[in-house]
Amino acid sequence: GMNWGAVCVLMALALGLSVEAQLRLNDVAAVNHWGLESKLPSSAEWQAFQTLGIKMARTGMNWGDVEHTQGVYNWTFYDQLTAQLNSHNVGTLWCVHPQNRLYNATTRVPKDPAAVKAFSHFLVAAIARYNNPNITFWELSNEPNLADIDPRTYMDFVSTSVQLVRNTNSTALASVVGPALGMNVVDKEAVVWLEAVGDLGLFDLIDYVTVHWYRPGQPETATTLNGAPASVAGVRQMIESRTDRNVDVISGEWGYTTANPAQAHHPVDETTQANYITRMWLTMLASNVRLANWYDWIEDCDDDGNRECRFGIVHPDASPKPAFVAAQTLLAKLGDAVLDLNGHWPAINGTVLSFDNQSKFAVWLNVNTNYTTAYYEPVSFTARSGTCYQAQDVIGLQPPVQLCSDELGIVTVNASGTPVVLMA
Repeated sequence: GMNWGAVCVLMALALGLSVEAQLRLNDVAAVNHWGLESKLPSSAEWQAFQTLGIKMARTGMNWGDVEHTQGVYNWTFYDQLTAQLNSHNVGTLWCVHPQNRLYNATTRVPKDPAAVKAFSHFLVAAIARYNNPNITFWELSNEPNLADIDPRTYMDFVSTSVQLVRNTNSTALASVVGPALGMNVVDKEAVVWLEAVGDLGLFDLIDYVTVHWYRPGQPETATTLNGAPASVAGVRQMIESRTDRNVDVISGEWGYTTANPAQAHHPVDETTQANYITRMWLTMLASNVRLANWYDWIEDCDDDGNRECRFGIVHPDASPKPAFVAAQTLLAKLGDAVLDLNGHWPAINGTVLSFDNQSKFAVWLNVNTNYTTAYYEPVSFTARSGTCYQAQDVIGLQPPVQLCSDELGIVTVNASGTPVVLMA
């Protein structure tokens, strides 16, 4: 029979959403929030990349590859890459690497004032050439905290660079982001380092704070550890307490490797990786994170014992892993959709997101690796009353089913760690 207690809870939850909360806080299609880390060279990769349907990419730009002679820039490679990105309407988070032997700049962040000044001129030239407002971000260095870069050194580098960007008419409005913080949720050092650069004024200079939320557990922990320092809310609090500017968080890169468990640190199986890419994207969207990039697009090498080789969602020959299928399915079904509520949709058990005025839903359980495919639980929530939805999990583990809401609008989904998408 009907669980009336549950129905009452759901109705109360649905009615209790304030009018404000029901207004869409973020009228941006989901696809603009979801990206990939990618080096993007070969044509086989471009084909696969296109069929994926992704619209954002984080990719590197090396100062040393462009300036071989002082003051002379050779943009050939990046002109070609940018032309490809533009032709596929892919926005870019450029991670700009400030190494250049010409200036003896070999560390992750240069310290010598002459090198920093030369880099800032290069940065302004790159932004003037390639910036595409709203879909281009300019990130200064990568994971400086993991390379023992002193917070003061990083800040001197950022303030010189940002000052020149802001004082140049053609680049003044560009989105400058950083520090590409390498996070390991188990140690507190990353948070301490970010607080140190924050205390030195970083949040007064940049437009978004980029963090790499690597962690051993499921992706939801980046947002559910309410206010813990290593969570989205915790970093937001850190920023708000240090600046009056409206500076928010971007998830610059983060993923899970499928390397051999005997030799790798916190690996997952390929099905779990597929669950986690979709759950990471959905979770970050629900937390109103402007951009979340999965690491990585392609497997960088072919050694099963090396964790760095197995973060990709396609194999070295660009053939798909289950994570590619899951990401492609999510992008196809929900890429153009807009979240109805800033946060999770009220539900009993599980996690539910509602899109496009309750015409689409994503439903899953926050379960860790071991249960991922074997464990199912019913998840109930209110949808449109008397409406039928086509329900299918993102990997295609189960055949699609039709689920209809009752006269009160309640739908129940048999959910697992693999997200199910419902479409009216």
